[in-house]
Amino acid sequence: MDWIGLVWFPFDIQFGLILICMQAGNCADSEVIFRFLEANQIGQSHTNYYLSYASVMESKNKLKKANEIFNLGIAR
Repeated sequence: MDWIGLVWFPFDIQFGLILICMQAGNCADSEVIFRFLEANQIGQSHTNYYLSYASVMESKNKLKKANEIFNLGIAR
């Protein structure tokens, strides 16, 4: 994690979302994090949300769900 970036952008929501999405892939069950973000409508206007979420689903071999998430991101 780049701590200097946190100093440069301490209140930037998009930057925080990018950090969450990047770290979510490193969690034991990152799908839970993305379901939380989805349920609370957090980050759904950002490309990185959909790319990271689809990537997590693909890594879990949930290809149909990954494709749905990716296409939803394209549609928005």
